[in-house]
Amino acid sequence: MREGNRDPVLRNRTKVSDRDFDRLVRNVYKVLLTRGMRSAWIYSTDPQTRDFLRSLLRR
Repeated sequence: MREGNRDPVLRNRTKVSDRDFDRLVRNVYKVLLTRGMRSAWIYSTDPQTRDFLRSLLRR
């Protein structure tokens, strides 16, 4: 996932540890998913991720 990031600082393992990278990415998603006024749409091209997200909605 790190390689897909467009921020050169976050891609660099010597500047940002794996632990910090994970924390930063999770925070970005949390902010984006909680900013919706009425709803948020999540689309996943990965079938396993899509199934996992659907399972969370069934709870």
